[in-house]
Amino acid sequence: MKNRIRPALERFSKAMLASLSYLSAAGLLLVAGALLTSSSLAQILPFLRWAPIRLLGQLIYQCLTAVINNLSVLFCVGIAAALARRDKHQAGLIALMSYLIALTASNVALNELGLLAQPDSLTGLTSSGQTTVLGIQTMDTGVFGSILLGLVTAWVFNRTCERTGKGIFSGIFSGTRWSFTCMAGAAALLGFAECLAWPPVQQGIAAITGFIGLFLYGFLERLLIPTGLHHLVYMPFQFSALGGQLTVGSVTYTGAYVVMMTEYNLGLPFSDGIVWMYTGFTKTFGYFGIAAAFIFCARKENRRKTAAQLLPLAFTASLASITEPLDFLFCFTAPVLWLAHAVIAGAFIVLLNLCHVTAFSSNLLGSLLMNLSAGAARTHYPVLYLLGLAEIAVYFAVFTLLIKALDLPTPGRRPEEPAHPEKQPLPDDETIGRLIAALGGRENIRTVDNC
Repeated sequence: MKNRIRPALERFSKAMLASLSYLSAAGLLLVAGALLTSSSLAQILPFLRWAPIRLLGQLIYQCLTAVINNLSVLFCVGIAAALARRDKHQAGLIALMSYLIALTASNVALNELGLLAQPDSLTGLTSSGQTTVLGIQTMDTGVFGSILLGLVTAWVFNRTCERTGKGIFSGIFSGTRWSFTCMAGAAALLGFAECLAWPPVQQGIAAITGFIGLFLYGFLERLLIPTGLHHLVYMPFQFSALGGQLTVGSVTYTGAYVVMMTEYNLGLPFSDGIVWMYTGFTKTFGYFGIAAAFIFCARKENRRKTAAQLLPLAFTASLASITEPLDFLFCFTAPVLWLAHAVIAGAFIVLLNLCHVTAFSSNLLGSLLMNLSAGAARTHYPVLYLLGLAEIAVYFAVFTLLIKALDLPTPGRRPEEPAHPEKQPLPDDETIGRLIAALGGRENIRTVDNC
């Protein structure tokens, strides 16, 4: 059972990254657009009021907001394409068509069953459990429904894309066209089922917000990185109704990330949902403490080399929120440090909330610019940077203590390896042939991949 579950989770995690990998670039562009259109920043930098710059800022901000607001489509298509064993482009296209079918089926079912909500004049569809996606009013399943549909599409596609039909319809209902036929029915059924099954699920999800504490949120978001399942911790809060909603006029913004950026852009006070964005705090500050502890605990003759290796990784984590290169240097070789890392990350999220900090915490340079333009009254950003320095010191102290007390094999503590290790000869054709034969032959090898 373990040998089946773990590979399945690994494949699922990798499929999720197919869509999530674009969010770091999209987020940086969104921040750039928000800075260019910020009224507060324009008071400090008057040239931002120039019409061409404001137009450029609006183009960047609105276009990237459209991407963030339609993550459900990206997840559905991305997961289906990533998990398809062949003809991935066809699987992605079928997933997109299935998504449109499911949306429409949900809308038709809500209408025919008399469940279609009428937008409130002030809050729109916020409290109804329904939303508008691509112009279609439907049940608000957030990214959960699209992930499920993407998984179903991949499963159906892999089992039907090679089917050959018979009779007069063999040319129409064969191969990927048969996959689409099956998915059209499945998507319509799923869209209908959402209308009946999802309202109780929504109530249960809303209850989770009261049970999952900020410490557990930050703890699991770091702890699960080696499995890739940390995306399932922060994503529902940052990109779905779990993280809060904001209605401005007739438009409803959903998820802590989109709400935060909208509030910043419009000069509104930041709502409580910003706490779900604190996962960026440790990325921005804590990894400097980790790198400093590793350098300090390295052998004296290795410290300069260790610093050259680790400091760029710490800056990458702080400036681009990409932590995996540094994470994988110790999460497997020193799991006790990894556990301490998760505990510290969760604890500082709690401290940020207790100190009423509502500042931007992701991306050191971007957060500094946005906090300065938003002002200390709205963000309490001086407290953020004081806590940032405190977190660096805590990481350094705790990691140094554990490394030395337990003699952990962190970077730079191993004996220096030879500068020119003996090269191993490449396998010849005969050796490769024996390896393939041992794996059951070419026809037995369906997929070969890595992380």
